[in-house]
Amino acid sequence: STTTSTFSTATSSHTETERGPCRVPDEYEVVPRTLSTSRICRPTRQCGPISNCTLNVEGVYSCSTLNTYEVISPTYTTDRSCELVSECGHGFEEIIPFTSTSDRVCDCIVGSFYRNSTKAICTPC
Repeated sequence: STTTSTFSTATSSHTETERGPCRVPDEYEVVPRTLSTSRICRPTRQCGPISNCTLNVEGVYSCSTLNTYEVISPTYTTDRSCELVSECGHGFEEIIPFTSTSDRVCDCIVGSFYRNSTKAICTPC
């Protein structure tokens, strides 16, 4: 039995002939196997901490960590979808921390009140 593998760092994809199905949740299928083509599987996106680096005018990098959580689980033919964890704005505090599959929940800091509008606003008492 012959196996041919092709790996690409630019797209993080690989092709393997004579191999079983893609391994969910670690991979998803982007091209199904046919009589004339090999199946192509790609690694699924991983949610979690990501580095956010910027270069300032002095040529110095400044990095921070942003957290993401899973909003859509991978399937055999679709990748995982991640979103950035929300930050609690001015006047808000975290009441429920984020998890790997849910965003954080924020509410007004005790001593503030919530005013209903198109955007949640906490105004000092």
